[in-house]
Amino acid sequence: MSNRPISWRRAALFALAASVLVLCCVELAARWWEVDQLVDQDSAADTADEQLPRRSPSSPLHFQQFSDRPMLMDSEELARLSGLEWVRQDPQLGSLPDPWADKLTLTHEWLDLRGQQVLRDKPEDELRVVFLGGSALGGWGSPPGASAVGIVERLLRVAAPERKVRVLNLARTGFGSAQLAWAFEQVAPRLQPDLVVTVMGNNERLDIAAASFARQDDQQAQNRLFGEEVDASAPELQLESPWLGLLSRNSALVRLLRSSARTVHDLTAGPPALPGEAAEDEQEMPMRSKLAAPERIDRFAMQRLAGTMSTIARSAQAVGARVLVASVPVNERYNRSGHEWFFIGPERFREETYRTAHWAHYFGAPEQGAEAMRARLIEHPDELPARLLLGVFLQQLGAMEEAELELARVVDVLDEVAGRTHQGSGVEWTSETQLLYAWALKALHGPQLALEKIEPWLQSWREEGYRNLGTDRCPVANLLYYAGDPAAARVEYQACLMDIYYYRADDQINGSLLSLSRELGLESFDLAAEVRQRSPHQLPGYESFLDYCHYTPRGNLMVGHLLAGQISAVLGLPGSIEPAEVALQRFDAMRRGRLTDLPALDEWVGVNFDVTWLTSDRHGEGSGFVRQGDPDSALALVFQANELASGRYRCFGQCGCHCSLRFGPREQHDANPQAVVEAARLYGEALLRDPGLTVAAENLQLLRDRLHY
Repeated sequence: MSNRPISWRRAALFALAASVLVLCCVELAARWWEVDQLVDQDSAADTADEQLPRRSPSSPLHFQQFSDRPMLMDSEELARLSGLEWVRQDPQLGSLPDPWADKLTLTHEWLDLRGQQVLRDKPEDELRVVFLGGSALGGWGSPPGASAVGIVERLLRVAAPERKVRVLNLARTGFGSAQLAWAFEQVAPRLQPDLVVTVMGNNERLDIAAASFARQDDQQAQNRLFGEEVDASAPELQLESPWLGLLSRNSALVRLLRSSARTVHDLTAGPPALPGEAAEDEQEMPMRSKLAAPERIDRFAMQRLAGTMSTIARSAQAVGARVLVASVPVNERYNRSGHEWFFIGPERFREETYRTAHWAHYFGAPEQGAEAMRARLIEHPDELPARLLLGVFLQQLGAMEEAELELARVVDVLDEVAGRTHQGSGVEWTSETQLLYAWALKALHGPQLALEKIEPWLQSWREEGYRNLGTDRCPVANLLYYAGDPAAARVEYQACLMDIYYYRADDQINGSLLSLSRELGLESFDLAAEVRQRSPHQLPGYESFLDYCHYTPRGNLMVGHLLAGQISAVLGLPGSIEPAEVALQRFDAMRRGRLTDLPALDEWVGVNFDVTWLTSDRHGEGSGFVRQGDPDSALALVFQANELASGRYRCFGQCGCHCSLRFGPREQHDANPQAVVEAARLYGEALLRDPGLTVAAENLQLLRDRLHY
């Protein structure tokens, strides 16, 4: 009897059943492997009660991804893995406590600031404050003690002498509220904070703007990205199609495949681009006008912000912590120019004389500024920017006749070069010469005449719309500012920021943060308004910011004092906090007397800065230069010791900051007692060479106090 042929339907059903069975087996195997990996990871970290979930907020931006290592590790285990040894006794420091026993360390792959530790079991008298934010809160180049958060910790310890204050900084470059909320949720039960302070908002639109821009020409992909079905309140929000997020949440096999794909991509893609820069195969983040759906981006970001703020509130409430939500201060004069004196030319600005003039301009040192510009004019007698700055410094010194001669020469030369006084369009004059002319006119004749002279240029810029010419993106705002109308300039600067940098913090994000805090019953603090109030013409600029959002040493000091005062009020601490104005006056007086690095450990700027240059070293050549005077002097030994003792945040750009297979190379864990011991030796040697160098003794005592705190 012949075999009856199997129908195609039965064959298809059999194949389907077999496929389902195989997939079920593979899914079970993937789940077993995932659980096994979590157990191994948990065992290595000695945190059996705090497993690190694999599911986390994803992002289309390379530098917003998460490390696979746990956020909290046993300090003794981490020290063993890093090859660190306990120094028990030192001639300068005396008997040293065990730096790792019974402690947990916040691992450096997750944070900008490394080596932060807490006792495994929180003492009853300890007051713990946790900060959540982005790179501005991380310090960017300053030692921890000179960062805003480090200053907060120092002030709170004075205000609460009867309690042990521990401030932990969970700031991370590039992280938005979704990543920060998820990270805090993982560690809150172990950290047991009394207060959570958020200064976040600079990165809220970054990932969704990047995802939207990548899908600019695909309307269907845009619709999926912003679809109504996306749950923007979920802390594990995925910036992807909803069905893929659903599969990832429910299938270990999908998670494994996606993780493998990301690893392969990260290993082959090379290091990510720096913030604001474009990789060779990527486009720079565009201006708002170039995006297809800015309103949808805003709506998505605000919905997600509401969800993640709720997550932070729930996580804090679960451990009995209060939450203080601060708005985000930014440089309102920023317009992608590198610095506000871009019109003198980037090559000139790198010169020592101009950087000294810049420093003198901000810290009220006109004598040094005038001296620097006279030196420049000896070599370059026809250089108009040097002559303009010399005239401004001479006015500040009261040498009015000499100042008028210098300023009048600038105006006359520019009039002669242009072949006119003030007629014509902006095409005839570059934005650089226009700004030189406006500043010189204001200084020589006052703002009224200067504003009259620049009016044709203002009209020309507005009508002809040269907003895509690099540094000319905000010409109207800059002209109004240097001609002497800061109130009108403020309006134009805000429009400029919205046009070219809107995906960063702005009034909309800050307003949402403050309103959400009220809705959720959280404490709030309008830090941005407080910074604005203490800025020249109530227009925050480069006196406080290196670029758009990262603080100068002066900015860190101001923000630290403002936050500390508000935190002290929220917690009801008995001691007083020094007002920001008093601290800034003292700081300005110190800097006027010393245009190079201050030797005090908590005031020291660090090797990534030449402190006569307010902008950070990523903008210039030869920027690793350390100003330390005679290399054989006692003071040079102090600077060497500061480098070892400060725990300074050394990285600029994402790849230098974050390490793992995903992030590229980074230095090992650096809570190294050997470095502190070597620093103490150098301080001692400095005192032997120069017993009158009191700062060496003060820094040495500071090390002793911190080791035993």
